[in-house]
Amino acid sequence: MKVIITGSASGIGKHIFENFSNNGHNCNGYDILNGKNLSESFVEEEIILDSCDADIFVNCAPFPGQTNLLKKIHSIWHNQNKVIVNLSSAVTYFYSNTNYPENFAEYYELKKEQNDYIKNLMGDRLPYIMNVRPGWVNTQLASNFEGFKISPADLAEMIYYFITNREKYQVLDIVVI
Repeated sequence: MKVIITGSASGIGKHIFENFSNNGHNCNGYDILNGKNLSESFVEEEIILDSCDADIFVNCAPFPGQTNLLKKIHSIWHNQNKVIVNLSSAVTYFYSNTNYPENFAEYYELKKEQNDYIKNLMGDRLPYIMNVRPGWVNTQLASNFEGFKISPADLAEMIYYFITNREKYQVLDIVVI
């Protein structure tokens, strides 16, 4: 399978990339750390062109255009037997738009927008969409927070398992803490 992954150079995206690559899949990663700044329109266009013959799109990189990219890929893949994995956040599960952690307003709104968009698509069966809302993950983004943090490698392994076993499980929206 051909897999497109945003945010592929660190954290969760890096581990998802490694899981698919190590299991023989053709992976193309997009990340500011490998010179593919997703905020630049030509990179978004490259991802869209690259996705035309891809089987899986993992929307992992948290950047302002993340929801628009999700919408574009979904539109292109409408009614096709493909998979979209959206990495959202449990911040939208545990918090309202008034009681999230300090400095999380923009992040909260980005993830809420994604969840709302995906919720409206749940009646569509193709492409298959899995929305994953993890709690704090042991990445740079959560480095200032105390308490339990999910291992990005373990989260990536779970995502890989559900994607590669989707004939057994249809995970639509999952909160992982």
